[in-house]
Amino acid sequence: MPAFQEGFINVGENDEYPNLITDPSMEDLLDGMNFSLAGGGGDSGFSTMGDNATSVLLELPDEMKFGNKNVLVIVAYVNLMWISLLGNSIVLGKLFYRKNRSRVHFMLLHLCIADLLVTVIEMPLQIVWKSTVQWRAGDALCRLLGGLRVVGLYLSAFILIAISIDRFMSVWDPLSTVTRATCRAKVMVFTAWFLSFACASPQLTVWSLRTHPQFTWYQQCVTFEAFSSHSAEMAYGLWISLLMYGFPLITIIICYLGIWLRISYYSKQTQQQGPNVTKIGKVRQADRVDLNVHVT
Repeated sequence: MPAFQEGFINVGENDEYPNLITDPSMEDLLDGMNFSLAGGGGDSGFSTMGDNATSVLLELPDEMKFGNKNVLVIVAYVNLMWISLLGNSIVLGKLFYRKNRSRVHFMLLHLCIADLLVTVIEMPLQIVWKSTVQWRAGDALCRLLGGLRVVGLYLSAFILIAISIDRFMSVWDPLSTVTRATCRAKVMVFTAWFLSFACASPQLTVWSLRTHPQFTWYQQCVTFEAFSSHSAEMAYGLWISLLMYGFPLITIIICYLGIWLRISYYSKQTQQQGPNVTKIGKVRQADRVDLNVHVT
């Protein structure tokens, strides 16, 4: 009977099935299956299991082969990488050499650094990975780069949160000293760096190098088998999405809504006090004119 062993289908003659290969129905079945002679041992691309055995290697899935999709992804990443590298480098240089740099400029400086981390780590990694298709850098780099690739994404999100909070405090606490506000901005930025590495650290255990069960020469850096269940994997993915996108979006909305409410309140107060302020100004102007007349 047909037997499966490491991706090979081995069919041999025996007493029970002497004419298995020559049977017309079996010939039609084999012709309908999409097989190719690729990979595995031997000069011919497949190995034999005995003198009377025929071994056929299953064709690699499309995601395990280099194709047009890989080319498109590589071209897109190369273009994005150079645009991001050029733009962020120019902004970073202007902010770094700027005189009398404010706390907002300080936070924007670190935001540019976060974007450059994504540019110099994530994008080149994807370009090389899509070129080789499989992972060829070993298990250690698989885990290390799996963690570093998200540090920049976390940092960008947390710096945006820090900028929103700083703008909110500037409106709601306008009498705060410059020294106190600058110190608060530095604390938030350094906290963002710490949280970025802390949130990225689980990636060191999530990513690992695995060998394909059928094509034993094929290795890939993957995340499966890192979780006890599919629900746990989904929960982890949801948590990452909330940290990178959900929490920053909610914080930005709350902070700028608070800024809008505060500005609206002061605007209404100014409109209500406007007529009284005008009358007081006219009285004071009349008093000054009367005083000038008496002095003259």
